[in-house]
Amino acid sequence: MLFNSLTFWLYLPVVLGLYWTIPQQRINLRNAFLLAASYFFYGFWDMRFLGLILLSTAVDYCTARSMEKASNRQRKFALYISILVNLSILGYFKYANFFLQSMHEFLAIFGMSSSFRSLDLILPIGISFYTFQSMSYTIDVYRNRIQVERNPLSFALFVAFFAQLMAGPIERAQTLLPQLKKARNWDSEEVFSGFSRFILGMVKKIVVSGPLYAWTLPLFLNPHLRSTEETWLIGIFFVLYVLMDFSGYSDMAIGIGRMMGIQLSENFRSVFRAQNFLEFWQRWHITLGRWFRDYVFIALKKRHVPKSVAVLFSFALIGFWHGATWNFILWGFAMGVLWLLDIRLDWIRRVTCWLPSGGLVRFVRSAMVMVCFIWIGWLYALEDLSQSWVFMKSMMGVESSTSGIELGFKPLGISTWLALTLAVVFEWGEPRWNQWRSDPQYERIISFIQYTVLLPIGILLCIEGLWTSREFEYFLF
Repeated sequence: MLFNSLTFWLYLPVVLGLYWTIPQQRINLRNAFLLAASYFFYGFWDMRFLGLILLSTAVDYCTARSMEKASNRQRKFALYISILVNLSILGYFKYANFFLQSMHEFLAIFGMSSSFRSLDLILPIGISFYTFQSMSYTIDVYRNRIQVERNPLSFALFVAFFAQLMAGPIERAQTLLPQLKKARNWDSEEVFSGFSRFILGMVKKIVVSGPLYAWTLPLFLNPHLRSTEETWLIGIFFVLYVLMDFSGYSDMAIGIGRMMGIQLSENFRSVFRAQNFLEFWQRWHITLGRWFRDYVFIALKKRHVPKSVAVLFSFALIGFWHGATWNFILWGFAMGVLWLLDIRLDWIRRVTCWLPSGGLVRFVRSAMVMVCFIWIGWLYALEDLSQSWVFMKSMMGVESSTSGIELGFKPLGISTWLALTLAVVFEWGEPRWNQWRSDPQYERIISFIQYTVLLPIGILLCIEGLWTSREFEYFLF
């Protein structure tokens, strides 16, 4: 069975029903049930990889416990053990082929041959997410930011909670662990709010990202035949596809958490409203950006690494986290360059300073951010660097096809138009909708519309496309 929206739809009601039948005072019993459900959920894809998550959990639990009454030297040694084990597992399964291939290509430059052959490895789903989440715990214990968790059941559930196990949000121990250790009461309002958020995520995944992906994928072929206009449209659709797919999963995870009395972190917040690239990374994949800020960038700064070098290195690692190709590394590096340009030159504000303050200048600045993001997005979208460069040149009007519109342009069907419309509504309308919900003047009417009109429509749309939905994009990371 693929890990798509159908998996959640079939599995979730059973887990929720059994979860709420356990008395709220039986905290350990509830956590034991959730842990078993999480391991079953993960093991259903491939039981062999359960050993990896169990190993990461055991190593980080034991190394953190060993830090309790240890000397500074022993604490540092325990931390190194945790980091070494976690990164070794992640590096072997995700990056071994990349390093072998790069070595082979490097030797070939000097006319040397190697006995390189690709390792027959399967990338475990969600390994980048739960590895970073587990590893952050031991780092925080070492830094004395949190106390050591002595209950192995609570810690194991912190690492493996099935709602966000596969693709985040990447949670911190200081926010999630305390919630797992206290009684969670039934709250009808929170449960309905969580269910609405879950359906919103499913609509993003099934009704929006699916048709956008279906329209975009065939046009990745034959990049030399794509016109400038066509390339820009493909780039916009691809960014919307990734945004709706990933934010849809985050919405589903947050919704599941709420239905169980657990609050998970927001991971996306109106990305298209970002006024510069500093703000962009406060809106896009928020928990990943914070992870690299706290555990890589700040660590480098404390070691007196120049800020520019620390920024570029951190963003290159962000790209490498996404995938084991040079394209991803270059994509991350380019994001770092844009981030630095904002810091050093404040170029977006300077370019638009002649515009009158208000909605127009905010729109222009957001458009400039997204144009840059979409342009370098071809490094993210394709594994072949040469093909990425063809699309990027085409976007600038260099060597683009003059016949792409007549010969290659694919018309938008009804489902694609619906997906595009909903993507725009979700991205620009959701903040205003939430603002109305919190306003006493509109709260009742907005809640009525949401629960009696929008929610049933969303459920029907999801049921319509459940059987054709594909796996989530970020499961591949």
